[in-house]
Amino acid sequence: DYRPADLRYLARWFCVEEETSALFVPREGPTTLLTDVSWDIDRARREAFADQMRFTQDFGTELAALISETHGERARVGIAGYQIFPTPVYLTLLRQLGAATFTDASELTAELRMVKSPAELDLMRTASRISDEAMAAGIARIGQGTTEIEVAAGRAQRLEIVGRAHSRQAGRRQRAHDCIVVGEQAREHRSLRRAR
Repeated sequence: DYRPADLRYLARWFCVEEETSALFVPREGPTTLLTDVSWDIDRARREAFADQMRFTQDFGTELAALISETHGERARVGIAGYQIFPTPVYLTLLRQLGAATFTDASELTAELRMVKSPAELDLMRTASRISDEAMAAGIARIGQGTTEIEVAAGRAQRLEIVGRAHSRQAGRRQRAHDCIVVGEQAREHRSLRRAR
């Protein structure tokens, strides 16, 4: 979970505690979410947007196998979060896929996140409404003798109440991870076009 925004956006997934995860997105075929915590696979199967979930202690070997199976050893591999990608994983990929080309795909995933779907716009409007209600509750507490902490507590309390009500009503939670995008046409992959 070195670049959580990409994983959260593409796979609706996030790491807990000391977990590390990666998302493999081939040009065509199933997406694969990798995690190094075996007890979190069940949560991944329930909550993440990925076609397959796998437990691994060796991200480099697992990713190299996925890349080789889907695109061969001469694949063009884009890595989102390239500047902070774990060196041991990168070195394993180089060793096992010596003929592959590795590039920084961080701008690709950033561009994907910039264009909002109707579902994302609805969520942003809801978040704005919830924030407005919370601020109004804080402002309503302002008065002579009221401390800054009391005003903030009023805002926080309203934010929690309204936010929880929306979460229960919507029946969803936000999730995410670090992302490996394979292929020049990754933005055309069917999983990237799903409603968020």
